[in-house]
Amino acid sequence: MGPYIILICLILGAIGAWSIGGMLSKNDTSKNEPPQLSKFEQKMKASVQKTKEEVRIQREELQQLREKLALEKAERERQKEEEKRRKKEEKQAKHK
Repeated sequence: MGPYIILICLILGAIGAWSIGGMLSKNDTSKNEPPQLSKFEQKMKASVQKTKEEVRIQREELQQLREKLALEKAERERQKEEEKRRKKEEKQAKHK
């Protein structure tokens, strides 16, 4: 019976040492080496960055276009009001 107990203790000790060793090796490799991106992941990341930059540029262009249109609309409205005022003054001048 004695040899069986010793054998069981040795097996359990080996399992424990193996699990502790595995945990230590995982911690060492994760701290020393940051995860490397594959070539595909690097290409995808670059593509996403390029797309984001293009979208940002397009948004800026759209904003500038909206501002320009708003200014043109305000100018047209001002000109219409000026024309109405001028016509009204001409009518009043004719009636006097």
